[in-house]
Amino acid sequence: CTMRVYLGTVDARLIALDAATGKSCAGFGNRGTVDLGHDLLNPPAFPGEYEVTSPPLVIGNLVIVGSSIGDNNRADAPSGVVRAYDARTGAQRWRWDPVPGRTGAANAWSVMSADPGLGLVFVPVGSASPDFYGGDRLGQNLYANSVVALHASTGQPAWSFQVVHHD
Repeated sequence: CTMRVYLGTVDARLIALDAATGKSCAGFGNRGTVDLGHDLLNPPAFPGEYEVTSPPLVIGNLVIVGSSIGDNNRADAPSGVVRAYDARTGAQRWRWDPVPGRTGAANAWSVMSADPGLGLVFVPVGSASPDFYGGDRLGQNLYANSVVALHASTGQPAWSFQVVHHD
């Protein structure tokens, strides 16, 4: 596949297709597909709890994908991890979790953007779980309800702005 189209699916897959033929790119992931639900901090408890609802972002040789999580069901919902994959092989290059090891969600379900000149990926992060009662959310959750700029090459935060603290 010389020219590719990438898509995320509501059943949590990242797929690479040949732009000319529409066929799967066999050398990407497992015959053209990466399973995004396999290495989450908290596995989904029911179908549809962990999905991808926005298009993946391509910057350089990376495909970056967020997730959509049912964030009003339980405090230990799946993590809202943002992951970057090699655009050719589908190998994971980095992962960034907005609220690592504390609670679930704080997911990037909306559209991300990038500035290739600065090497930054801009991630809109939603609320941590559960979204209706903050007493069940441990820690400060400083990246929840935020706009976060990540270094595209490493996934490390460059800066962030929290719109609402502990909503």
